[in-house]
Parts: sequence; structure tokens; C-alpha cells
Amino acid sequence: MLARILKVKERISSDRELSEKLAKIQIYREAIGIKRNRVPAHNTFNTLRSRLGPEGFVQIHQHFVFQAFSSGLLTPPIPDLLNVVKVKIILVGDSTFLKAVACAKGQKDEEGNWIFTDDSIAFGKPHHKHKYPVGHRSHTLIAVSGIPVISLIAPANESDQTHILPLLKTLRARYPDLPFVCVILDAVVTMQRICIETSTSSRRLYPSSFANPL
Repeated sequence: MLARILKVKERISSDRELSEKLAKIQIYREAIGIKRNRVPAHNTFNTLRSRLGPEGFVQIHQHFVFQAFSSGLLTPPIPDLLNVVKVKIILVGDSTFLKAVACAKGQKDEEGNWIFTDDSIAFGKPHHKHKYPVGHRSHTLIAVSGIPVISLIAPANESDQTHILPLLKTLRARYPDLPFVCVILDAVVTMQRICIETSTSSRRLYPSSFANPL
């Protein structure tokens, strides 16, 4: 699993490339804790991915999140916070462009929209690192300590605002017992009308269209 995380963080495009870089680059092997003579072949990574499937990876990530919470990594000490907030999880909303590994050549339809062989990718916003920003965008809720808690993958041309409500709903369904207290979003997302729910025990802020707030 650490090798899979390394693949994502270093934007390695294939299992074959991952296996080759692990064999050549010592710091990669040290990062995941394996020796050179124990580097898995590329088909081993493919077999693991096929057997686990998306749900298997979700369960593994849930285990990581629960372990991080138990260790206090999701609630780092922050000066001047109210005591009632210090023991709860503060999240930050963010998104990252993921360049397509598949063929990024497309054709325009009659309305001028780009059509690709992979219908899950799209042109994203121009970026100095990418001349043709074709791919996906990972929309993520991250603990203030930097640990990702939940992510959704979408075409690169879909905005953060479109996915904040699905992220919150998935977060609540996946981690119903974790003590989340708030989500910090940028100005674009928070342009939605905010509702205030007041009860005898709590006061919560959430987007008006979100039926089941945290």
C-alpha cells in the first residue's frame, strides 16, 4: 500500500514504471521500507489492485484514517482554539489536477466541446506546468495536519463547488462517529448561501442545500 501511495504522490504513470523506479531509486525503497531484492514485479501491483477493487482501497484508507485519529494526528494542537474544538477534527477543502495517463488527444463536437476516448477526462484550467491540462481533478477534504480524509475524482473541468456537497455526504456516511467540527473552504465554494441550525446543544453552519449536515 505504501508503494501505491508513492505512485500517486510522485505521479508515476504505470505499475511497470513504479517497479522500475523502486529498483533504481534508493530513497523510494527507503520510503516504503523494502530492500532492493524485494521489489515487487509490475504484475504484482496489478494483481493487488484487481483483487482489492475500489471498495477494498476504501476500506484500507478508512483504517488509516481511524488509526490517525486514535494517534491524535487528525487533531493537532492549535493555539487559542476553544477547548470544545481542540478535541475535534477541522477539515480543509482542496482540489488537485491529475494529468491523464491515457491518450489525451480529442476531437471537438458540433457544439465545440472536446470529446476524448476516455469520457471521464476533460480540459482543466490552464496551468504553467501543463500546456494541455487534460485529465481529472481530485476533490479532497484534508485534516489540518495534512492527512487526506476523503476524496472524489471528477473530470478536470468540474469546479470545487460542484463536489463539496457530495464530499460532505460521503464523509458523513463513511465516518459517522468521528467528531468533525467544521470545514474550511475557499471563497468560491462558500459563495453558496449558508444556513444556521441552532439547537439547545449545538450551533452548526452548512450549505443551505445540504439536507443532512455534519
